[in-house]
Parts: sequence; C-alpha cells; structure tokens
Amino acid sequence: MIKKTHLASVLLLSTISIACNNTTQSESKPLDVSPTNKEIKEQLSQDDLALIKQSNLILEKLSTEDTDKVKNELKAFIPQALKIKNKKAKNTVLMNIFVQSKMYPEALELTDSMLADHPDNAGTQKFKCLLLKNINRTDQEIKNCYAITASLVKTQLNQIDEMDSLHPYILWAYYSAMYHAGGDEYKNKLQTIVRTQTDENKKNQFESMYEAEMSEQQLP
Repeated sequence: MIKKTHLASVLLLSTISIACNNTTQSESKPLDVSPTNKEIKEQLSQDDLALIKQSNLILEKLSTEDTDKVKNELKAFIPQALKIKNKKAKNTVLMNIFVQSKMYPEALELTDSMLADHPDNAGTQKFKCLLLKNINRTDQEIKNCYAITASLVKTQLNQIDEMDSLHPYILWAYYSAMYHAGGDEYKNKLQTIVRTQTDENKKNQFESMYEAEMSEQQLP
C-alpha cells in the first residue's frame, strides 16, 4: 500500500513530468535550495533562502517528532512564510504548510490563486481536484474539475510525438483525468498502460501510480 504522505506526489508524477516547462515545484515536497540547485538559488534573495531553510527544517521533523507538535510549529511559521518575496517559492512553502497541517480550505484557496496565474498548469489543476475530494465537495464538482484537467492534458498530448519518452506519462495523465471525470472505461486503458510496459522499473512505477489512482486518495 502506498503511504498517504507520498500520495500527492505519486498522483502528480505524470502531469509534473509532462509540464516540466511550466509547472511549479511539487506541492508535496520541501523546496530544494541546496547548493547544487543553482537555478532555484539564483532566483532567491538571502532572506528568502533563510526562510525557506527554516521551513524545510520544520518539515523534516515530521518523520522524527510528534506530528501534532510539528503541525502547530508549521502553522506558527505562516507569518514568516508570507514574508518570502519570491512568489513561486512562497506558494510552495505555504502549500507545504497547508497540506501537512490539514489546512485544506487554505490550500484550495492558494491553488486557485496559482491557477489564476497559470491556468494551463495541469499538475496544479489535478492537485485542486485532489483537494476537492479531501474537503468532501460534491461528486459533480470533483468530476468537473477532472474534466478541466483532462482538457489541459489533452492539449499537451496533441503536441508530443508518440515516440517521445514522456508520451506514456502524458497518456496516463489524460486517461487518469478522464477516469476520475466519470469515464469508467478509462480504467481499462490505465491497466493497459501498466500491462504493456516492457521495462521492469517503469512497470513497477506505473503499478504504483495505478494503485494510487484507485485508492481513496487521502492527503496526509
């Protein structure tokens, strides 16, 4: 069984891969500000870097310390996170805090803001659908959300060659969105992608993704 703490990143794997040219940092991981990540570091001021590192240190405690205590520490850090000037970095830090602290309505509001800036980001759109599930919105609202995701992914699918190594991931993202939008027949299409993989590592990867797609899809 896939751990719930990794569910969001598993579900977003395909759309993050296909939208690598315009996607934000994954909503479920600390922002990488290590010395080797020059692209990120060059965009950030020293003050921003210091705040992001503080946030990452708190997030790392989730695996070793009392969860409730760490959640309270994350919530207390929100005023500091709001001081981050780089909008992309600030959104990532805030999303980490909101998701790990189960502040899903706040996460949804932030997601809508991110989509207002980048309405073609399929990864962010799909994450919105996951949030809607976790705050128990109506089935129709959730299906409509996934229908929008499918439309965004379809645009990218039409622009990539079938021989491109990313094609199966884009196709997966499209089938997944269509399945969650109410197209039950796309479940078989997802199974076909898993079954037809000849590379063992990729097959294991798609099997994990399939398990996540068929799960209750609860955030941490």
